[in-house]
Amino acid sequence: MDIPGMEPTTALAFRLAEEYLAPLLPQATLKHLESHFQRAREVLKPMRGNRLGLWPDKVLVIGRGPDLMPPLVEPEVQDAVYQALLEDRQLAITYRSKDAEKPKSYPLNPLGLVFRDGVVYLVGTAKEYEDVRHFVLHRVSAAKLLDTPCRRPAGFDLTAYVKEQKHFAYPVSKRAIELEALFEANAAVHLAERLLSKDQRLIQQKDGRVLLRTTVKDSLELRWWLLGFGDKVEVLAPKALREEFAAIAHRMAGQYGNG
Repeated sequence: MDIPGMEPTTALAFRLAEEYLAPLLPQATLKHLESHFQRAREVLKPMRGNRLGLWPDKVLVIGRGPDLMPPLVEPEVQDAVYQALLEDRQLAITYRSKDAEKPKSYPLNPLGLVFRDGVVYLVGTAKEYEDVRHFVLHRVSAAKLLDTPCRRPAGFDLTAYVKEQKHFAYPVSKRAIELEALFEANAAVHLAERLLSKDQRLIQQKDGRVLLRTTVKDSLELRWWLLGFGDKVEVLAPKALREEFAAIAHRMAGQYGNG
């Protein structure tokens, strides 16, 4: 792609893309775009005195939690993965899983890419297996494009896989659960503005707390979210989840008990 005469509005789009997409993109991609980012800066520099040129100073996107640096992806790996996805071909990869001491090599059917918090996930199936898995791209040390066509599971849709089936929430079970939790009033405020589900109910309690009742997927992501509130939330139901949180609280009390 070449943009010899970049319009100011296009330059603004590239400037914002550089600001907010850079933490999410592999280094190889950023290198391909650097000439356009540089051109955008040159176009906008003389316009610092007008409204369009000042727009980047008036918007800011931030994330939740510590500002973690994105892991590096080997440029050759990224190029091979992108080409395989574009041409629907298999890859031969060398991959080290999180708990493995040594990497393993095997053919992979790439089905899509998911970007999340600066980490790139390659969604695909390995060897002749049909189960869809996530492969963290920065743990791929080598990738070679094969002539073999990619084998896609019947009916697979990346959007449905992520947004409807919630596989990136890391399901604990396939069933939904009826969650009941008591929140401190100040912790429950945002739940009235950003719903967990369409059947969510918030019920004010006599002690000032707010009871949340909702149907949600049973997932690790749900647990991480609830744990983020610390002692500002008490899980009431389902019983198994309450017992799980009670055990976590007991272990934490033991860790901090001598402090």
